[in-house]
Amino acid sequence: MAEWMAIKGGDANLKGEMEAARDKFFAECDADGDGRLNVQEAEAYHAKDRAWRIERYGGDGDDITPEEGEAWYAAMNAMSEGEGYTMEDMIRMEFVFETIAGE
Repeated sequence: MAEWMAIKGGDANLKGEMEAARDKFFAECDADGDGRLNVQEAEAYHAKDRAWRIERYGGDGDDITPEEGEAWYAAMNAMSEGEGYTMEDMIRMEFVFETIAGE
Protein backbone atom coordinates (compact mmCIF):
# COMPACT_ATOMS: atom_id res chain seq x y z
CA MET A 1 0.00 0.00 0.00
CA ALA A 2 2.88 2.37 0.68
CA GLU A 3 4.04 2.08 -2.93
CA TRP A 4 0.50 2.76 -4.17
CA MET A 5 0.22 5.87 -2.00
CA ALA A 6 3.63 7.12 -3.13
CA ILE A 7 2.71 6.64 -6.79
CA LYS A 8 -0.71 8.18 -6.34
CA GLY A 9 0.73 11.22 -4.60
CA GLY A 10 -2.36 13.41 -4.94
CA ASP A 11 -2.37 13.45 -8.78
CA ALA A 12 -6.06 13.89 -9.76
CA ASN A 13 -5.63 12.16 -13.14
CA LEU A 14 -3.86 9.21 -11.56
CA LYS A 15 -6.49 9.03 -8.83
CA GLY A 16 -9.20 8.87 -11.49
CA GLU A 17 -7.33 6.15 -13.38
CA MET A 18 -6.91 4.08 -10.22
CA GLU A 19 -10.56 4.53 -9.23
CA ALA A 20 -11.68 3.41 -12.70
CA ALA A 21 -9.49 0.30 -12.42
CA ARG A 22 -10.87 -0.37 -8.93
CA ASP A 23 -14.45 -0.12 -10.18
CA LYS A 24 -13.75 -2.37 -13.20
CA PHE A 25 -11.95 -5.04 -11.17
CA PHE A 26 -14.63 -5.02 -8.46
CA ALA A 27 -17.37 -5.62 -11.05
CA GLU A 28 -15.34 -8.35 -12.78
CA CYS A 29 -14.56 -10.15 -9.52
CA ASP A 30 -18.02 -9.98 -7.95
CA ALA A 31 -18.78 -13.40 -9.43
CA ASP A 32 -22.12 -13.87 -7.69
CA GLY A 33 -23.23 -10.29 -8.43
CA ASP A 34 -24.26 -9.51 -4.85
CA GLY A 35 -22.31 -6.24 -4.63
CA ARG A 36 -19.87 -7.70 -2.09
CA LEU A 37 -16.52 -9.42 -2.45
CA ASN A 38 -16.30 -12.64 -0.45
CA VAL A 39 -12.89 -14.07 0.40
CA GLN A 40 -12.40 -15.83 -2.95
CA GLU A 41 -13.63 -12.82 -4.93
CA ALA A 42 -11.41 -10.51 -2.85
CA GLU A 43 -8.37 -12.68 -3.62
CA ALA A 44 -9.20 -12.47 -7.34
CA TYR A 45 -9.68 -8.68 -7.05
CA HIS A 46 -6.33 -8.14 -5.35
CA ALA A 47 -4.52 -10.37 -7.86
CA LYS A 48 -5.97 -8.30 -10.75
CA ASP A 49 -5.21 -5.02 -9.00
CA ARG A 50 -1.64 -6.04 -8.16
CA ALA A 51 -0.93 -7.26 -11.72
CA TRP A 52 -2.35 -4.02 -13.15
CA ARG A 53 -0.24 -1.86 -10.83
CA ILE A 54 2.93 -3.79 -11.67
CA GLU A 55 2.23 -3.54 -15.41
CA ARG A 56 1.29 0.14 -15.20
CA TYR A 57 3.79 1.43 -12.63
CA GLY A 58 6.44 -1.25 -12.13
CA GLY A 59 7.71 -2.26 -8.73
CA ASP A 60 6.52 -5.20 -6.71
CA GLY A 61 2.87 -4.16 -6.51
CA ASP A 62 3.03 -4.03 -2.71
CA ASP A 63 2.97 -7.81 -2.41
CA ILE A 64 1.54 -9.01 0.90
CA THR A 65 1.89 -12.26 2.80
CA PRO A 66 -1.04 -14.67 3.12
CA GLU A 67 -1.36 -13.65 6.78
CA GLU A 68 -1.56 -9.97 5.82
CA GLY A 69 -4.16 -10.85 3.21
CA GLU A 70 -6.25 -12.64 5.83
CA ALA A 71 -5.97 -9.68 8.21
CA TRP A 72 -6.88 -7.25 5.40
CA TYR A 73 -9.98 -9.30 4.50
CA ALA A 74 -11.05 -9.58 8.15
CA ALA A 75 -10.78 -5.80 8.59
CA MET A 76 -12.69 -5.08 5.38
CA ASN A 77 -15.30 -7.75 6.18
CA ALA A 78 -15.99 -6.10 9.55
CA MET A 79 -16.89 -2.75 7.98
CA SER A 80 -20.49 -3.60 7.11
CA GLU A 81 -23.19 -6.23 7.67
CA GLY A 82 -22.91 -9.54 5.86
CA GLU A 83 -20.07 -11.62 4.53
CA GLY A 84 -17.62 -9.78 2.32
CA TYR A 85 -17.13 -6.10 1.63
CA THR A 86 -18.76 -3.59 -0.66
CA MET A 87 -17.45 -0.90 -2.96
CA GLU A 88 -18.53 1.61 -0.32
CA ASP A 89 -16.35 -0.21 2.22
CA MET A 90 -13.40 0.02 -0.19
CA ILE A 91 -13.95 3.75 -0.67
CA ARG A 92 -14.06 4.26 3.10
CA MET A 93 -10.77 2.40 3.48
CA GLU A 94 -9.20 4.49 0.71
CA PHE A 95 -10.29 7.61 2.59
CA VAL A 96 -8.51 6.32 5.70
CA PHE A 97 -5.29 5.69 3.75
CA GLU A 98 -5.49 9.07 2.03
CA THR A 99 -6.07 10.79 5.36
CA ILE A 100 -3.08 9.02 6.93
CA ALA A 101 -0.94 9.90 3.91
CA GLY A 102 -1.93 13.56 4.29
CA GLU A 103 -3.62 14.03 0.92
